Amino acid sequence: MRKVDIKALIQGASASLDIRMEFTNPLKNPLEVSYFMQMDKDTIFSGLKSKVDDKEVEAEIEKREKAAQKYDDAVASGHSAVIAEQSKTKDEEYGIKLGNLLPGSTCTLTLKLIKKLDVIGSSYHLNIPQSFYPDYKKHGLGDAQASYEFCMSAKVVSNSKITYLSAPLNSIVDRNENTYEITCTKASRALDFYYQTTNMLFPSLTYAEWPQNMDSKMKPEAGQVACQLSFVPTFAAMNP
Repeated sequence: MRKVDIKALIQGASASLDIRMEFTNPLKNPLEVSYFMQMDKDTIFSGLKSKVDDKEVEAEIEKREKAAQKYDDAVASGHSAVIAEQSKTKDEEYGIKLGNLLPGSTCTLTLKLIKKLDVIGSSYHLNIPQSFYPDYKKHGLGDAQASYEFCMSAKVVSNSKITYLSAPLNSIVDRNENTYEITCTKASRALDFYYQTTNMLFPSLTYAEWPQNMDSKMKPEAGQVACQLSFVPTFAAMNP
């Protein structure tokens, strides 16, 4: 791994994440890379793109057996290929396999995630798992092999006043009205965000309607509506 770039948009009770990881093959032979990541039940894996040198491909959803066959056929034909799948034994584990990365070639993987935020101590909470920015020194690699470029940028947006914000260690925080922009170029043990807004004092109901002209492989019925009710508990001090 040569580079990790994480971008997060935190808004309301959810966050969207773009995680870009860059791999290079410094060896003289083709390389297969396996990468495993943990995602809890409140996280949706919404997209995957791979770019090998100048060729970019967006992943499509296929049945497990069909996807595996396409991957094997591509590798056997001498092409680079990428496959991502959920673990058969662990629901919260996903694996990405990059096959036949040629010597000197670079592959950039871009993962798109949508995550529902936790509520901890009356604050919204977002944690970015360390599997997205691994510490290779724990696996016995030296400084030269374990090091890679790291950058994390996050934007916290609210239509009401943000009354509290806690950002990861080594972060730089800029505020503009009800928006906070956070950057960090040094990975810490935990990338955790906590924030509170005045709107959290009141329940909220939001809905979204599927556009009439939206094209999708899932092809939901036009006009289908999704609703979300959001409320945050408060904790009063106990009487002695």
